[in-house]
Amino acid sequence: MTSTELDVHFKTETVTATAANTNGGTTANIVCGEATSSGKNVTVANTTLDLPGDKCTYKLTVQNTGPVAVKLTAVGKKGSESACGAVSGASYTCGNIVYKLTSDASGSTAITAPGSTLTASTGTQTIYLIVMHKDHDASGLVGASTSYNNMGFELTYTQQ
Repeated sequence: MTSTELDVHFKTETVTATAANTNGGTTANIVCGEATSSGKNVTVANTTLDLPGDKCTYKLTVQNTGPVAVKLTAVGKKGSESACGAVSGASYTCGNIVYKLTSDASGSTAITAPGSTLTASTGTQTIYLIVMHKDHDASGLVGASTSYNNMGFELTYTQQ
């Protein structure tokens, strides 16, 4: 079976986020852009997070409609912001903003590659894209308001 016969992808949709501040602050200045998922990719439109603990959480669905079971083998970064670091596990940082993929809405359980498997034809997995303002930087100082546009992830699956 070749990789071209695999049919695993994000459910094609536009998702709005749930905004929160994990430090008990206001959500008034949080701008959670819409997440667009299609194929192997998910990206988030312009998102502005003002305060430490500001967070946007997007609920996404990965589907396997192909004839074979698949396994997540890689998580890559989408977008071209120069301020963004490399993917580590299923997260990366752009200035004061952390992007991560998790298996829970609280963001405590990162997805891993190699990792989850999806059964043939009907396998689905709910994952969460979390975009969050860091509580502090390396020097212990709180960072300023930050905005990024069209950043996200690309998932790679192979036959199990």
